[in-house]
Amino acid sequence: MKNPPWVETPLSKEETQYLEEFREGLDDCVKHKTPLFSTMEIITEDLHELGSARFDLRAAKKRGWSSRISALKKRRTSQSGLLSQEESEFLEDLKGFIDYGIRNGVTFLSIMGGIAHDVSELKLDLFDFKAAKKRGWRPMVSGYGKIVSESFQGVEEEE
Repeated sequence: MKNPPWVETPLSKEETQYLEEFREGLDDCVKHKTPLFSTMEIITEDLHELGSARFDLRAAKKRGWSSRISALKKRRTSQSGLLSQEESEFLEDLKGFIDYGIRNGVTFLSIMGGIAHDVSELKLDLFDFKAAKKRGWRPMVSGYGKIVSESFQGVEEEE
C-alpha cells in the first residue's frame, strides 16, 4: 500500500510557514521566560488537532482548525520569568529541531512527530521538566539548538 503524499513529500509553503511561526513563538517564550507549562498547553492543543488529522495540515484546516501557535507570541503571564535554564535549553532545542527540519527537507510528519514525542513525554509528568528527567526521559530533540546555531553561524542561506 502506498503512503499518502503528505507522508513523503517535502515541506509545503504552508507547512514551512506554520513551522516558522512555531519557532518564532518558542523564541518569544524563551525571551520572556514564559513558564514551560503555559507554553506546553498551547503546543499540546495544536498537536492534538494536527494528530487527529494525521499531521496533515491541509486536512486539519479543511476541518476548521486554526493554529494556536501564534498565541505563544502573545502569551504573557504574571509568572513570566519562571523558565529554568534547563527548560530554556529544551525550548532552544525544539527551535533547532524545527530549523534543522526546514533546512534539510525533513517531512512535516517527521518534524511534528519528534515534537509530539517530547511533548507527550513531558505531559506524563504534567510538564514538570525535572520530574520527567528524574523518570529517565531524555528529549529526542536534545542538542539540535547547538547544532543549528554552531553549524550555520555566519553562513548565508541560498534561496
